[in-house]
Amino acid sequence: MSRLVLIDGSSYLYRAFHALPPLSNPQGEPTGALFGVVNMLRATLKERPEFVAFVVDAPGRTFRDDLYAQYKANRPPMPDELRSQVEPMCQIVEALGISILRIPGVEADDVIGTLALQGVGRDLTVTISTGDKDFAQLVRPGIELVNTMTGSRMDSDAAVMDKFGVRADQIVDLLALMGDTVDNVPGVEKCGPKTSLPSSSTPPAKPSAMTCMRSTRRTGHQCPTSCVARSSRCARSWKHWASASCAFPAWKQTM
Repeated sequence: MSRLVLIDGSSYLYRAFHALPPLSNPQGEPTGALFGVVNMLRATLKERPEFVAFVVDAPGRTFRDDLYAQYKANRPPMPDELRSQVEPMCQIVEALGISILRIPGVEADDVIGTLALQGVGRDLTVTISTGDKDFAQLVRPGIELVNTMTGSRMDSDAAVMDKFGVRADQIVDLLALMGDTVDNVPGVEKCGPKTSLPSSSTPPAKPSAMTCMRSTRRTGHQCPTSCVARSSRCARSWKHWASASCAFPAWKQTM
């Protein structure tokens, strides 16, 4: 069966930038993130996938900014040392013969999630190369997550359960309850990682939302942000797929 690799390019760049020392070339230009990205790309291409795409965020607003005005409002601007490496990174990726996808109005996450499901529908084995926890909800037969920085792989409900304590189909509700400080998405008050998890080793059909609701009732806390949190998190769950339909043969990787 042919394999499609979807690379979370934005995640690659940030992770490489923060994980590696501040390297530079003889002209004094920063190159640390580039070095990390190239190493991760080499690890991906070494497996010789039939299809591969490098997906990055397009500039400008996305539909999530309209859903929730405070979405990612707590994030600082991209450091200049990192910004200067974005265009060279894209040049390197294109020089390797890898297609770069940028879809206006949505995030790279949406494009990857959409194409992963399209790929499985076309009988491709799909590998998502990322370190983003949100993608765990996509794990199913035919879709796996690979973290090239750590070498970890998530390819089954058992692997997702081992990492997060819930099945892949429960990830959306788990993150909606917990919220996400990275994206500035509020969760249910007093509902943290432990409270959000099912109370028994056999997970129920739904994550333990009732556990959190009972907890908040006991403590007398109200949950005015829970609806916003769930709405924003569902938007993160690739249920609002934008027009990201691309012809897979255009991504064929020449080895």
